[in-house]
Amino acid sequence: MASNRSPKKRKSYKRFEIEYTGDDGSIYTVPKGVTHLRFHPSVTHLEDNIFEDYKQLRGVDFNDGLQSIGLNAFRGCDNLQSVSLPSTVTHIGRGTFSCCGSLQEVVLNDGLTNIDEAFYRCKSLQSITLPSTLTEIVSTFEFCRSLQSITLPSTVTNVGERAFAYCSRLREVILDGLPEFGRNAFLECTSLERFVFPSISTRLKALIKIGHFEIENKISEIPTIGWRDGELFIHAIHSQHEHQWVGRIMTYAKVDEVKLDKITMLMAYYELKEATTLFELALWKFKINQAEADDINREACRLEVPGPVKDAILQYLG
Repeated sequence: MASNRSPKKRKSYKRFEIEYTGDDGSIYTVPKGVTHLRFHPSVTHLEDNIFEDYKQLRGVDFNDGLQSIGLNAFRGCDNLQSVSLPSTVTHIGRGTFSCCGSLQEVVLNDGLTNIDEAFYRCKSLQSITLPSTLTEIVSTFEFCRSLQSITLPSTVTNVGERAFAYCSRLREVILDGLPEFGRNAFLECTSLERFVFPSISTRLKALIKIGHFEIENKISEIPTIGWRDGELFIHAIHSQHEHQWVGRIMTYAKVDEVKLDKITMLMAYYELKEATTLFELALWKFKINQAEADDINREACRLEVPGPVKDAILQYLG
């Protein structure tokens, strides 16, 4: 007699957004065909290589409370398109999202200080938000050929070896600080046009606003420096040399640090000049308050910073 029971349906992991976690916060074995992952709030760590080469994975919802992601954890997830890490993540291992060929958008929240090789060979990466706690970038975006613009927070003090090597479409780097650059940081960045400095631009606009209009003329006299619509930028320098390991001629792009030093010294000169004026006014006001109490002529209260002192300071900056 034929059974009236319907055959048991196999659960399709490709269709469902699922949770994988043990009572101790560990992750169960996840089938290779999964397309979406959502993590239980108890998960605090993802182990090394745990989702490496999960070719069908398209989306991941990371839980608040996750603290670290291991070495190469999502390496080679070719269909993963976007990543947004919660603020609780303070460490991602080397190569965490490397070779994710479809990854286009990344948001990294505050807490991370190092992302070594995390996005190596992410050839489709177009947009990334970096954390304001980041201090160093080394080989992080090598071969990210779709990346056209990136903003580095002021906390970044070192853009090291091969940080943006072979980013052939990278056009501009926006710098809120003044980091040190490794020689190969922009190796084969043949489209790199300029470095933009928003914080310096803000300082320059403040000087112009209070009447130091001549600073604009001085900026225009410095080669490779651009000042347009209140934005300061320095054109990238390109040079060609034989690479010591590859053995062929390659293009090296970099910021003109000599010109950058000139512009920062120029600003310091005018900012100190303005500061000495304010100091003189403060002394004068103090004397006036005393004079009014003692019924003394206000004009007799004028007091200036001694000329030799002021000249010495300004000449040093000049």
